Amino acid sequence: MAIKIVKDAGLKSNVVFKNTGKNKADYTVETDTINIAPTNNLKDFLVTVYHEIDHALDAKKYGKKKYKEKYEMEMNKAVDKGGDAHDDNYFEKKAEKYGRKMAKDFLKKK
Repeated sequence: MAIKIVKDAGLKSNVVFKNTGKNKADYTVETDTINIAPTNNLKDFLVTVYHEIDHALDAKKYGKKKYKEKYEMEMNKAVDKGGDAHDDNYFEKKAEKYGRKMAKDFLKKK
């Protein structure tokens, strides 16, 4: 299902199911790989897949190197403001919003 959703988003990203530590998933820019921790919760799974797709779409839009630079710049901005490098990162907030919207839309269609 995740592979089809990724392809439907116009991406060629690899999808790997594995233990991702404390995170539900992550996106590896260098290899264009979406790593997802297995779950039985469909809504949570969809939000996670679409969240990582948003990162992959940004990497495609900006190019891998430029996206990494922009992401790291947003990490620094968040920390400079006293926030968390990940949770207060613009790209993370944007991806979470996208993930929730797309998962909701997906579930409405089904």
